[in-house]
Amino acid sequence: MESKSCIVTDRLTITQLSQDEMIELSTGNIDEAVRNTLAYLTNHREGSENKWTAAYSIRLTDKTLTGFFFFKGNPDKKGRIEAGYFTFEPFRNNGYMTETLSNMTKWALRHTEVKSVVLEISHQNIASQQVAAKNDFRPYKATTESIFWRKAK
Repeated sequence: MESKSCIVTDRLTITQLSQDEMIELSTGNIDEAVRNTLAYLTNHREGSENKWTAAYSIRLTDKTLTGFFFFKGNPDKKGRIEAGYFTFEPFRNNGYMTETLSNMTKWALRHTEVKSVVLEISHQNIASQQVAAKNDFRPYKATTESIFWRKAK
């Protein structure tokens, strides 16, 4: 079952956050990278109500928050859209982010304006690289800080 702002799987509900929810979360006691991403999205010129400049909560069927998924801006001229994700420590290694990335990538690639989804993952973040690889993302370039992964239609 899917709507514009919510994807439901057997284990998870992935829901687009409102501007107010993102502001509230960005001032909370959360990972610095997540806080910075939420702050960026709440100040984005396209607005956080836009599906491509939004954060999505990832919750178990019992409503427990396990992490976040992000789209970081509208598709560029080549149809590329950047995404990111974060899982809270107690919920890692359960396949939740693999499932989330799979569903969000399929959802994004169904939109005509999106030709590929891109991830920037630090060299040290082996777990995120594994999540990307499990979802058939492939590395296509690297910098001294990051590896860039892509999955196309």
